[in-house]
Amino acid sequence: MVTHELVRHRIGSYSQRSQRYVKENQAEFITPPEIAEEDSAKLALFNQAMESAWDSYRKLLEAGIKPEIARYVLPNACATEIICTWNFRELRHILKLRTAPSAQPEMRVVANLIQEILKKEAPKIFGDL
Repeated sequence: MVTHELVRHRIGSYSQRSQRYVKENQAEFITPPEIAEEDSAKLALFNQAMESAWDSYRKLLEAGIKPEIARYVLPNACATEIICTWNFRELRHILKLRTAPSAQPEMRVVANLIQEILKKEAPKIFGDL
């Protein structure tokens, strides 16, 4: 879900691992902390949904369906990789929005990590954040 939040910022360049051209070989998904910290019944339900989606994906591939079509059954919780390129002005704007208390919790964690790195590596530009 974090990648969906990141690419909303138009002033930037993004390179993300493609589910269209890259077959997903392993069931890698992110469990939201709100579910991971809940009772085991909710976590079991979430894990069951993830496994069902991955099982369907594998079966579609085995049936000869192209990865770009089979990926429709994959959940938003899929782990992915992304490279983002922004200018300093846009990055400051992104950090202001994404570290705010109203930001999605998962996005806030990532934005805070980015902010701490930038404050250390470029204090003249990001030290006031």
